[in-house]
Amino acid sequence: MHEISVPKLNSNDASYILVEWLAGDGDEVAADTPIAVVETSKAAEELEAGHDGVLQRALAVNADCGIGAVIGRLFPTEQARTAYIAAAVPAPDIAAPGPAADDIVITKAARQAAAELGVDLAGLAFPGKKVVKRDDIEQLAGAAAGTVISLSAAQRAVGQVVTTAQQSIPAAFAMVKIQVDAALRLQAGQGAGAHCPVGLPELLIKAVGGLRGRFDWFFGRYQDNGTISLTAGAQVGVTLDAGQGLYVPVVKDADTRSLAEIADVLADFRISALRGSFRESELAGGNITISLSNDPDIVLARPIIFPGQACMLCLCGTQQELYLSDAEQIAVRHYANLGLSYDHRVINGRDAALFLRGIKNAMAEPGTLR
Repeated sequence: MHEISVPKLNSNDASYILVEWLAGDGDEVAADTPIAVVETSKAAEELEAGHDGVLQRALAVNADCGIGAVIGRLFPTEQARTAYIAAAVPAPDIAAPGPAADDIVITKAARQAAAELGVDLAGLAFPGKKVVKRDDIEQLAGAAAGTVISLSAAQRAVGQVVTTAQQSIPAAFAMVKIQVDAALRLQAGQGAGAHCPVGLPELLIKAVGGLRGRFDWFFGRYQDNGTISLTAGAQVGVTLDAGQGLYVPVVKDADTRSLAEIADVLADFRISALRGSFRESELAGGNITISLSNDPDIVLARPIIFPGQACMLCLCGTQQELYLSDAEQIAVRHYANLGLSYDHRVINGRDAALFLRGIKNAMAEPGTLR
């Protein structure tokens, strides 16, 4: 018999929610067969069987699953599974209870919260929700009372990361002003028929990836023994918030991808941010991060360094300024402020300035990034 247990999917959550079974009791499954979907505070993730065998589920849909919890078992034969069930008292209860609609799962924790707070689940609608959690019930009860708004699990995870960063990383900050007229002309010249237009975020990701060889330690992780741990390639995280919460998906191998490939990846990420449909694998593995605070009204933002990384960039909104041209004529040009928060244990001010200057020069001549 092989037990199927829940792996550690991220560093923010101690448990997950089992939201769907993809295989039933008695199904023969291969090792690489996705058999269940669990939901973390940020994403949904499929779990594979990990072993060939006949499946017997051990937990019901909407159960809370701690890391390492056994959600199912695989038996070499149907006879072995049947013998196990006969010996088990009581038999596992796999049915998903509750008055919710067929396409909505109300977790056990949510039902407990409803009972504690006096919320009647009958007839309630949860638009846009596939899984109703304790947070949703608490927020609903708080809104009715007019006194409490509960933070979502995703927002609490963000708060935990920021708190850890503020407490553990001695951060310094530097900022440069980058000219973006050439980049804006490149974007405007692509036309409406462009499959995935290349804008400032795509160019910035490419520019950052291109510095991987010259500034390896900017992509490293500080170790308590005074060393820097380096991972391969430029794995560039990008902040995205389309109203479904803050996500930081990772553009993998940005140092070797073309601009068009980066644009394709970022376009897919924007759709996932709108739908709230990221996978944990898309959110993991970053070794440097860019915060996109490029609303026109944002002129300065100081990013928080992700724990386990050495620095984080922030692209602010595009601004206009008057300047005196070489022909001594007053003209208008566009710029954006680019900030860099950096771990002073790893990076010094001179190197931070050189890193920012390298990005500035690349962004000023975007044709070189192709």
